[in-house]
Amino acid sequence: WWSFAAAVMGFMVWELVKMFLAAALLAAAVIVVPDLHWPALLVGLVGCLKAHWVVLLRQGRRKN
Repeated sequence: WWSFAAAVMGFMVWELVKMFLAAALLAAAVIVVPDLHWPALLVGLVGCLKAHWVVLLRQGRRKN
């Protein structure tokens, strides 16, 4: 039980780190690239950040 709770907590911590780093990259993009197309950037960012959830859902639905 404790190892499962530790694994879930570790996953959540690294997800939080990933979100903070993504926000830092967006803040840096404002300075580095002056004429960004923001809707395309945000859609691509959300797609990349949530791609692992799609993989987990697909693997969970496979029949052995």
